Amino acid sequence: MDGPQVVFGAGALGRAVATAAVAKGIPVKIVTRSGRMRDAPPGVTLLAADAADPDAASGACTGASAIHHCAAPPYEQWAAQHPPLMAGILTAGERSGAVVVNSSNAYMYDPADGEMTERSVERPRSRKGAIRAALDAEVRQAHVSGRCPTVTVRAPDYYGPWGSATTVYGDRVFGRLIAGRRPQVFGRLDVDHTWV
Repeated sequence: MDGPQVVFGAGALGRAVATAAVAKGIPVKIVTRSGRMRDAPPGVTLLAADAADPDAASGACTGASAIHHCAAPPYEQWAAQHPPLMAGILTAGERSGAVVVNSSNAYMYDPADGEMTERSVERPRSRKGAIRAALDAEVRQAHVSGRCPTVTVRAPDYYGPWGSATTVYGDRVFGRLIAGRRPQVFGRLDVDHTWV
């Protein structure tokens, strides 16, 4: 991988990917619409581009070896904003020849099926799950058709650095525990759950 890693999105996941790459001496460009990021990791280059604009996304990815799709619109805007983001990023992958790393989740699986694995059947039971399944299918098709190399990483619920207010177990559990307050736990406590 000679070219830089391009990370679309400056949230918890984008920041974690960028920080890990910089620690390994890999050049990183973080792309946001504004070109700004509060407390940007040292050693990254910040660029302004709208990932939903295929030309702007492609311009940001010139010479890239990998493109990390870590951009995430607010939940209530998934249906409108996710498809154009995916289209722009896949076009950037096609034009640059870089591998597109699609950061996904487990929403497309039916939780009633039990333990989720790579072989679990995709059977979304929610609108967000259906959107995520369609996006991941588009990424798979881009790879299978030879449009651009892709890989999808599916992770369960996130907690950890930079994700305090935006994650289920962030401020509501760990933040409250640190403050000496009773945590607010969501979901069934008698059912196994994996976090990343």
